[in-house]
Amino acid sequence: HKLKEITEIRDFMRKLPELQQDKEHLAIHIEIAQQITKRTSDPAFMQAIGVEQNIYYGEDEKGCLDYIEECIDKQEDINKVLRLLALSSAVNGGLKLKTLEFFRREIMQTYGFEALLLLDNLEKAGILKRQEGKNPFPGLKKALRLMVQDIDEANPNDIAYVYSGYAPITVRLIEAAMKPGGWRSIDAILHAIPGPLVEEIQPDAGEVNTGTKVVMLFFIGGVTFAEIS
Repeated sequence: HKLKEITEIRDFMRKLPELQQDKEHLAIHIEIAQQITKRTSDPAFMQAIGVEQNIYYGEDEKGCLDYIEECIDKQEDINKVLRLLALSSAVNGGLKLKTLEFFRREIMQTYGFEALLLLDNLEKAGILKRQEGKNPFPGLKKALRLMVQDIDEANPNDIAYVYSGYAPITVRLIEAAMKPGGWRSIDAILHAIPGPLVEEIQPDAGEVNTGTKVVMLFFIGGVTFAEIS
């Protein structure tokens, strides 16, 4: 009996470093969870999320623009202001000329002339632009099912769950590419997305069929961790 107890103690002591490591990892996860909860329960954060969702859904445009102006008046982080303006520009096919000039003036007066370089670069990249022609986003939103309202939160099976009801275009395009017919089945949709469309099929290089299909993706311009996951 004593020998059995000694053996159990020895086994426990052997596992002690691993248990200690598990304890440290648990403490880290708890701290991260607390920080996330603190951040996401902040009224200012919830208000910003609400404005972003209104922009996505095309609701309360005036209220969204007023909120951006309020952020500028409060001298909040310029990156937050520019992100909201870029989002509004992307969803609405650009900003009205009067609106664009107003925010250029407000940003310059609040953040200084250095901010003009940021604005110019965003406009050169087409991220901030003047509203011209037809806005493709409403059609893309419907065709690619970018807005999902009936999410099963108990057993989520759609990327929109991660984004509070919004599915990134990148993810939807990858999903379409993996279906029979690939992107050829959504050719009209691809041409509606801003930017050039290029397709190149490389010749067979004598690949070996291992029974496992591997897809390699390259994102030019960056990708978020949420999209990767």
